[in-house]
Amino acid sequence: HAVVMRRLPDGRDLRSMLVRGEARPGHVDRVAATLARFHAAHGLGRPSPFAAEAWLERTCAPAVANFDALAHADARLAPPAEVDEVRRLAAAFAQARRGDFERRREDGRVVDGHGDLHAEHVWFETDDSQ
Repeated sequence: HAVVMRRLPDGRDLRSMLVRGEARPGHVDRVAATLARFHAAHGLGRPSPFAAEAWLERTCAPAVANFDALAHADARLAPPAEVDEVRRLAAAFAQARRGDFERRREDGRVVDGHGDLHAEHVWFETDDSQ
């Protein structure tokens, strides 16, 4: 096996372009279209990697973890009554939107993957996204 690499032009990563004010909506549209084509071509999310209950639980897990951490914080920083109220509101929101979460799962929009795409990892060789 061999890897052939080529140097990409300096400053053409999305992060640098954002800092300089050069990134345009068309740049983001190109990234979104590329990702959508990739997901469609590879059938990611179909079939869903999670059952309905597991998906909702997994989707809510980061918020639950945040509330759990806040419950152990200094009461002056995170008043327990306020943490409990916001936790209750978040749970109610998730239950009210349960159908929306399920439709995303059924539509193949759930992928068990890394998920992080950073602006400094997106490169534009040409500037045809005006």
